[in-house]
Amino acid sequence: MTEIGSTLREARLKQGIDISDVESETKIRAKFLRALENEEWALVGNDTYVRVFIRTYAECLGIDSTPLLEAYVIDGSSPSIVARSQSAARAERRQRTHRIRNGLIGVGLIVVLIIAVMLIGSGGSN
Repeated sequence: MTEIGSTLREARLKQGIDISDVESETKIRAKFLRALENEEWALVGNDTYVRVFIRTYAECLGIDSTPLLEAYVIDGSSPSIVARSQSAARAERRQRTHRIRNGLIGVGLIVVLIIAVMLIGSGGSN
């Protein structure tokens, strides 16, 4: 089992690279690089940021990011597929609710316009 944080830290230290040098090279803030080295994923942000930062950090150090990313998923550090599915389902429900609401607003506007036209038309015929 690959220890992601220690692998990154050891590679950096073995090459005599300071965390500020990695920050300058990768444009990833030092606090996030330290969070990666300490495997404090929540401090980094969402799953996408963690994956991109792991890949970028590893490439900066000249090491293969594939085993690190695989370890991130296998070790359960990455959100589960179930959680992603639930999140996708919630997003879909929100979109459907917005579409229904927007449709009802549209129908309401049409009804108001029809009534207005009818009132204007009947007012002019007297």
